[in-house]
Amino acid sequence: MWVRVIFWGSQHQPYRTLRLLDAAVMSDVFRPSMMLVQHTLRYLVFSLIKMGSTPHPLLIEMIHRMTCNLPEGTVSYTEGPQKIHPSIISRILKYGKGSQWVDLYESLRFQGVHISVINLEHFLQYGFENHCNRPDVLMDVLQQFVSAGLSTDGRRIQRTCVNLLRARFHETDWYQISLNMFAQMLQIGIRPKSDVLIAIMNNAIDAEDYDTAYGIFNSIKSRQTRRSVALYRAVFNGVSRSLNHDILEELILRAEADGALPRNESLVFNLLQTVWKLKTWEGRLRSKKKRVYSAMLHVYARYCEISPLQDLGIYIPEDAKRMEPLSRPTPRILSLMMQAFMAQYSDTDQILPLYLRYHYLVSQNHPLIAPVAETDHAANAFVLHLGRKPRTLLACPMVIRNMLEPPARINNTVAHPTIQTWSILAFSYSRHGQNAAADGVLKMMKDRGLMPDHSTWNSIINGFAGCQDIDAVTKSLRLMDVSGFEVDSWTLRGLARITNQKKLLDSLKKMTGRARYEINNGPKEEAGGISSSRINEGDHDFIQYKLMGQK
Repeated sequence: MWVRVIFWGSQHQPYRTLRLLDAAVMSDVFRPSMMLVQHTLRYLVFSLIKMGSTPHPLLIEMIHRMTCNLPEGTVSYTEGPQKIHPSIISRILKYGKGSQWVDLYESLRFQGVHISVINLEHFLQYGFENHCNRPDVLMDVLQQFVSAGLSTDGRRIQRTCVNLLRARFHETDWYQISLNMFAQMLQIGIRPKSDVLIAIMNNAIDAEDYDTAYGIFNSIKSRQTRRSVALYRAVFNGVSRSLNHDILEELILRAEADGALPRNESLVFNLLQTVWKLKTWEGRLRSKKKRVYSAMLHVYARYCEISPLQDLGIYIPEDAKRMEPLSRPTPRILSLMMQAFMAQYSDTDQILPLYLRYHYLVSQNHPLIAPVAETDHAANAFVLHLGRKPRTLLACPMVIRNMLEPPARINNTVAHPTIQTWSILAFSYSRHGQNAAADGVLKMMKDRGLMPDHSTWNSIINGFAGCQDIDAVTKSLRLMDVSGFEVDSWTLRGLARITNQKKLLDSLKKMTGRARYEINNGPKEEAGGISSSRINEGDHDFIQYKLMGQK
């Protein structure tokens, strides 16, 4: 009779049947067959949870509770570890919330239920996607992988180890946690390959433990395997973070001996970025003008053709010219070199001629220069550096216009202005005190369906603060608050540029008082108003406290 009732109910009354199963599993009086409940539950799960639809949380909670209690609430007539069909667990993991997956895994493990390899992968995937803060559970899943007989040298295990090591389980102790997990991996018999060691190396770099990072690099180097591009990309990142100039040339020679340079163009790009960061910080530390382009040019000429730079009209010294054929630079590399040139010569009159030459070559479909315009990076750099001086600021709208209305004969797709492009343009106007023009940029953004983000407001505030326009700064802070963005470290860094801090704080007090009056008594304003403002009395005190720390 029980079997007939369940069979009929599954087809005609699935919700009632699910509640009946739940009551049976939770009951201490009657224990149904494990096989019957599983087959019925599987059928009900697929019937009630349609593909592409989001099931009700209470439905998932009931299925989750039943699955956790299946081994104890049912009778199994088979020998060996009990099993639950993988599809049931997969559905719970797909639609579950919060810690349901942890409760399910720990319950199944406690009751000795066999978990399939597929479900083990699902547990790990859910943990990674939802930023799990239970590294002990994920490490236990990894150990079950090993116990299932999977090769510890296989890609599945090695990739899982990389994901575990690169996860951030704690804001402050994440590095020590990753080292502890690595030690546990060694204890359960996992032999780390280069990808796992590179993950530890990246963690050491992020934690500024450069001695450990270089030690891992030398350990991999001592092996009889070819060093991967990912390894050199990681160590170049470590060099730029640690500002270690001395080791860079040695690393370049090693990469050349291994064949990673110059064959891999992405690694050439990473190397150029490393040189950029090193020279930029060197210029800041020594209070000297950074010679970014000059340093990068020697690396560029070592691996790439210099003809595209010559076509742009950029001066190339004789010692950088080589006769043997080299690889053609990618658009990313050329864009980076142009940005480096602008960074070094931003105080000269060479930026506008460079842009005019660049735009001409793009319009003529230059085979190497034209693809650079497919992204906004070079255009953003031109707007930034042309906007430094009042006399070249007038050329910034020309850059925007050429992005919006490229010549019809261009074969390549020209990138349209992004939020970053508009933010840089608004900053260029605000730094010269052109309030109406900065407001016009915000209007043009909205007309094109783009809304100012946090970076946009910080850029505008930074620009107005640089020219000491406190009224414009206060207005921008007010509009930023209306847009839902709060004061952050970049906002405070811009506010710290204002010399008359007392006047700024007085203006903020007036703004907060006016905002409270308009919210409580005045009519609600339209665009640019403060109807949804979250400004409160403590804001100016908070800013004053933070500004004292910026000094």
